[in-house]
Amino acid sequence: MSPERSSRSARTSESPRPSRYVRTSRSSGRDASVRDSAGCDSSVRGVYRGEGLPAVCGVSPRVLILGSFPSVMSLERREYYGNPHNQFWRIMDAVLGIDAALPYSRRVEEMKRRHIALWDAASECLREGSSDSTIRDVAQNDIAGFIDENPSVRAIFLNGRTGAGKIFSRFFKDFSAEFPDIDVLVMPSTSPANAAVSLAEKIEGWSAVKGYLEGYTEGSHDGY
Repeated sequence: MSPERSSRSARTSESPRPSRYVRTSRSSGRDASVRDSAGCDSSVRGVYRGEGLPAVCGVSPRVLILGSFPSVMSLERREYYGNPHNQFWRIMDAVLGIDAALPYSRRVEEMKRRHIALWDAASECLREGSSDSTIRDVAQNDIAGFIDENPSVRAIFLNGRTGAGKIFSRFFKDFSAEFPDIDVLVMPSTSPANAAVSLAEKIEGWSAVKGYLEGYTEGSHDGY
């Protein structure tokens, strides 16, 4: 399955942006809640308010991979794509040679070494379970601020159209106009819920990541 590029829209502002990359506010206020060890709102049965994970970013990233929001298991483990049924790390193994059996800390270091950053489109949300379809009351991460602080980024890969793609298109309508040199690509979701797309098709789609890393060696800064 081939990746899809997001649509581009007209530039609306040239004003400077304050620093960085902190959470932005939701339109509605925060309700008082009881939080568990994963930062989840347990005031409503089956529904939790989660706060996401910090960005994984090394020196001069070329690629930023954005998910929607971590699953319950990922929040508990404090790991991106911590659900073993999520195929993300198997795909990175096939595409980049990062052994999916390595400890999480090693996998993350290998991503950094390859100049790939990990983050999510949402910094905080209300959610029922781990399904993207139940996400609401979203606060977005400051993706533009991240790019300002990491001008080496050349592409953003959105993990799924209905997850990261939907949140990104809602909150970052003018992103491609503001950052015309950065490609934004929608990839097949690595979620186990995306069973209609085979693992082989997902690997084929995600192989596009390699095109942004070619000729970019460890520790290089590409002029920045």
